[in-house]
Amino acid sequence: LFLNHPECDGEGVVIEPDETLLEVARFRNDYPHMKIHAFYHPLSEEHANIGFIRKFLNDVALLRHYKRGESAAEYYLLRVDADTHAVRPDYLENYLRRFEAHPEVDAFKGRLDWDWNSYLTDPAVLFGTRFYLAIDAYERMMNRDIGGGGANFAIRAARYADAGGYSDDFGLAEDVDLGRKVLKVREGSTHFTAIGDAGARSRLWTDGRRSIEAVKKGHAPVMQWFNGDTDFGVLDGAVRAKGRNLSSENYFSLLEPPNFEARMASMIQQTLRFFTADDIEKRRLYVDSILSKFGVEAEVDQQGTVIISDMSGLKSWLQAFGTHGKRYWDDTIMVR
Repeated sequence: LFLNHPECDGEGVVIEPDETLLEVARFRNDYPHMKIHAFYHPLSEEHANIGFIRKFLNDVALLRHYKRGESAAEYYLLRVDADTHAVRPDYLENYLRRFEAHPEVDAFKGRLDWDWNSYLTDPAVLFGTRFYLAIDAYERMMNRDIGGGGANFAIRAARYADAGGYSDDFGLAEDVDLGRKVLKVREGSTHFTAIGDAGARSRLWTDGRRSIEAVKKGHAPVMQWFNGDTDFGVLDGAVRAKGRNLSSENYFSLLEPPNFEARMASMIQQTLRFFTADDIEKRRLYVDSILSKFGVEAEVDQQGTVIISDMSGLKSWLQAFGTHGKRYWDDTIMVR
């Protein structure tokens, strides 16, 4: 564990450590059979970025592995975010099986979803997120492009080193940058695969605070990384506060007219504009083949405007999710 925080806040005031050090000590005491290596270091302004933090910790892990000598077993590095809420019980086992079964693959990318407590704050968060994820999955499938990096990613240590590791000057999207490096190393190879799909058993559920903030400000969830007013930085205390104490008490009231139809239409229009730009035929394709699966009847006119005629199917799906989703999440999926 690399326990860290910026030395000072944006106004130069020295930051005191929070309860994290005490929590690590408590965990060690409660689980003495688990080997936990931890070190603590405040970061200068120059190094207070996620690229430096990830590179430093992964390089320490590589150094420890190197010192074990040539007889050491193969080593894997797994990347998840600190705001992960849940994983499948066989999450780690699945990655190990994939690496052992496919020695020709350098890294695996896992599945990602938002925690259902975030979905249950607002139907627009649920629909907007699931709609853009469906389009993104379709485009990856059609382009045979699994993408690179991400918040659920495992890689062979040697291949991580070959790619140069994380860029220590990245304050954002350092995971995507690493994926691009891994893909670049294997560019043109016919015998090796840079990044493979880890399958459904690799699924994890991450915090949905960015989606929630985006929707509150009138943006579709797909825009959560592209609007400055939904960003979180290392000096932003909201990065830890937002997403806590989520409430589902307004979920069903947000399904009622007159605002329901207008809000869902906004999610649809923004998401389609993001993925299709000025390509009207592509917009028609996504309306017919993807949006329809969510129970929305719509068509695209000659100017590219999406004309929605019925949302009753979408509303029924959102109502069912609100009724059964929380229980399913708590009883079946959540693994703390």
